[in-house]
Amino acid sequence: MAAKKKSRHWTREETLYLINIWGEPQYQRQFEQMVHNHTIWENIYNDIVLRCPSVKDFGDWTKCKERLDYLRRKYHESLKNNKKTGSDPIKSPFFEELDAVLGCRPMNNPGEIRMDNGSSEEESDRGKYLS
Repeated sequence: MAAKKKSRHWTREETLYLINIWGEPQYQRQFEQMVHNHTIWENIYNDIVLRCPSVKDFGDWTKCKERLDYLRRKYHESLKNNKKTGSDPIKSPFFEELDAVLGCRPMNNPGEIRMDNGSSEEESDRGKYLS
């Protein structure tokens, strides 16, 4: 049995390149429009390699996706923890950089969806039963 090759860790610089390129509006729009996004990740990988050639050592786009999935998971865990009362605030690695991309996304909260007439769905449902 062959020994498993140990992969190296991402440097801070490589991770920042990954976050910055992944966060570019052109890529964010593409992610919103596509379900199968491996071609987007291939393009991101190619862009990163042009700006930071050491990323080529990781092999391919899958390592970029895995790294960003890990960072996003830690980011969301931090947000969830920080919403709890009485818990000490924690920050995930690269929290500010990820928040610049993920923090500006609209959140769906069904109780706050507005209808065309300016009232929320909740208010218009209540009105049906009061009549």
